[in-house]
Amino acid sequence: MDRKFYYYSRETGLGLRYVRAVLRIWGAVIVTIPLLVLYHFFSFVSHQQRNNIIRYWYASMVWFSGLTICCYGKPANVHLVSNHVTYLDIPVLGSLQDVRFVSKSEVASWPVIGYFARLANTIFIERTNRHLKSYITHLTYEYSSSTNICIFPEGTSTDGKSIRPFKSSLFQAAINAAKNQNIFIQPVTLNYMNTSNLYGEREEVFSWVGNDPLLPHLWRVLKNKSGNVDVIYHKPLRVADFENRKSLIAANEEAISSGIKRK
Repeated sequence: MDRKFYYYSRETGLGLRYVRAVLRIWGAVIVTIPLLVLYHFFSFVSHQQRNNIIRYWYASMVWFSGLTICCYGKPANVHLVSNHVTYLDIPVLGSLQDVRFVSKSEVASWPVIGYFARLANTIFIERTNRHLKSYITHLTYEYSSSTNICIFPEGTSTDGKSIRPFKSSLFQAAINAAKNQNIFIQPVTLNYMNTSNLYGEREEVFSWVGNDPLLPHLWRVLKNKSGNVDVIYHKPLRVADFENRKSLIAANEEAISSGIKRK
């Protein structure tokens, strides 16, 4: 390839990526503002309609991130347990069904993200040992309510190639709730796949791990042309069928890991 043409092509490609990112940001703003007005200021909007607004907003954010969702299996309208790869997990899963997410309490104070997390009725918990008993009690109540919740029991995001050991306290709440009613949990595996860029290279774009700052990572996602996320819904598990939280955790880990191995 002619060197001059190569540099021209590469500069053109980089320019297109910046334009793509800026257009996506503007598109997200244009969609978000009227939805916020509708959500906040129109009293005739019912609770279910507000949930629909949240789901539509989630779906819009997935679209602006360049992701295409491919579902395997079906959501069973029960509580969810998922592996955690990126902040995009939330709009991906939230666009597919009505669900409240469980998050660490510090997310509530994050600029912009914290605001939208509160708007989506996120359940914030203190994960320190000092607050362990109170947050298990809180989650037990949430498991017993009519709204489905989603937990990311790894406690942090990963590269998506494997899972970390699950936090047992999150499952103790489900076991406590199952003493008084039938509680089902559906394991879900998320697999993100990046499409090739302009130069035939493959990049790790979507996974958000380690000390990678949020805004630079989000900028890389917005510049990326496209990608796919496989959402694999496994068979729902009846919590009362398990002797203890250790066996319940093992069943969820096995199911979610089996989905990762399909990649």
